[in-house]
Amino acid sequence: RLAGLPLRELPGGECVAGYVPQIMPFARTPKGDPVSVQPWGLWRTSEFVREVEDWRDVFRTYVCYQLEARALLVDCLSQEQERLVHIVNVNDLKNWSMMSHLDSTFIAFQREEMLPLAATYQNLSSCVFFINTSRWFCIPYGLFYPLLPKHTQEKISLLGEDFAESPRLLEELGAEAAAALARPAL
Repeated sequence: RLAGLPLRELPGGECVAGYVPQIMPFARTPKGDPVSVQPWGLWRTSEFVREVEDWRDVFRTYVCYQLEARALLVDCLSQEQERLVHIVNVNDLKNWSMMSHLDSTFIAFQREEMLPLAATYQNLSSCVFFINTSRWFCIPYGLFYPLLPKHTQEKISLLGEDFAESPRLLEELGAEAAAALARPAL
């Protein structure tokens, strides 16, 4: 049985996790789907680009293995639960700011290489929540949104600091996972 993803054990995982952390699975939805949390406010992409000599190769390799591992997790859980399981993605923007968390080199790499790469994989997500969003997030979001496939655009929900009260988030994640997201320890 595959309980979670050993993200740090993937090739490049230890390095990437120090700069671009992710929690997978953070929780399970009431239906049993895994919840992935990416705390964007903790990302240090400028340092990653500056400090890791071959950062593009490290990140690309890590993402390829991560996408495969996510597919394996979904497959195992789908067989176990005898239904099609999907991942619920939560991007937490607490403490995120455009000035300290956006790196133009990393963004260009994401747009030019990683989005097309990810598009070659099966879509494993049922929905994507951005929580703790601020008005400053709308600027870069507006640049990326048109680049996303329509089926991805339809899955995205932008929620503010009151995200734990969102009927859609509560329906997807359940009250326990929503409350856990709201705890300061995350």
